[in-house]
Amino acid sequence: MRAGKDIQVDTSFHNGETKKFAEEWIPKYFPDFRVNTIEMGGHSDSVICLVKPGLLLSHTKISNYEETYPGWDVIYVGRPQDEYQQAYWRTRESMPDVVNYWVKGEEENEEFHNFIAKWFNTGHVFETQFNVNCLSIDPSTLICNYYDKDLAQQLKKYDVELVESPMRHRHFWDNGIHCCTVDLYREGEQQDYFPQRTKGKHFGKIWGNNETRRN
Repeated sequence: MRAGKDIQVDTSFHNGETKKFAEEWIPKYFPDFRVNTIEMGGHSDSVICLVKPGLLLSHTKISNYEETYPGWDVIYVGRPQDEYQQAYWRTRESMPDVVNYWVKGEEENEEFHNFIAKWFNTGHVFETQFNVNCLSIDPSTLICNYYDKDLAQQLKKYDVELVESPMRHRHFWDNGIHCCTVDLYREGEQQDYFPQRTKGKHFGKIWGNNETRRN
């Protein structure tokens, strides 16, 4: 995740390659950046979305932004009570696979779930808050999976328009808008949003009391 001069890398799995990427590869090939590490637990674009300088969207379980993004405003995005959420709570005991993916009308189809388990590698859809997994294309436009009126009203206060781009199979593949895009090339000069940092920092874990994004 990039914010001007700062790059944030999730090293929670400590698999060696990620730490090497943060500590060796980025400094070697991108010496103009500060590298900050954090233990987020993966799928970071479903936890934080940088909307524009000074504003971010966040999973509701994180609150230590005064350290990681000091001075920035935070809009917390809760889970929508949509059809998938209703199906999850209705069938989570009898059909636990609904946690991993969701296909409308097939919640209790055991043959279907067995087929998926054998032939597909799906994500864990309940971990994803899709309207955090957004894509900022410029300081005034944010693309999301589905239109959230409450979120749109909050963004409007910051002169940001929320634009809906529906993804029909997001609940099956566990992909939001940001997941499905490559990095954007942005015009202009590199900014330093945290000039008080003379070097990169390790922020540690961002979830409190062993909470996870699935709770």
